[in-house]
Amino acid sequence: MRFKKWAWFAFALAAVGGAVFSVYRWHLQWNSPGNIMRRAVVEAGLKVRPRLAFQSIEERLPKGRPIPRPKESSRESEEFWSAIDRAAEKDREPRTAMLRAFHEKTQKFFVSAKASVRGG
Repeated sequence: MRFKKWAWFAFALAAVGGAVFSVYRWHLQWNSPGNIMRRAVVEAGLKVRPRLAFQSIEERLPKGRPIPRPKESSRESEEFWSAIDRAAEKDREPRTAMLRAFHEKTQKFFVSAKASVRGG
């Protein structure tokens, strides 16, 4: 009987000690310099964001219209420049697709981050 009482006492002491240690570790982690800095950055971002003028750069992107050629040009030069334009367009397509995908991915990331910061 005496052994059982001491076993329960040791178990309770270990449970309370473990809980105290866990709270202490959580307190240290919560107040670590890195965590304090992250919280400050998030709070500063929430305060500054409404005052910043966000705008899309989509209007500033080139529309893809070629530079107009001179009226007086030979057939050979017309064919040459048409071939250059086609090659440039073909070279630009993968990069354009990659940039479009990157833009959409980052846009989704920031929209979801904005929603998670606001709690919505």
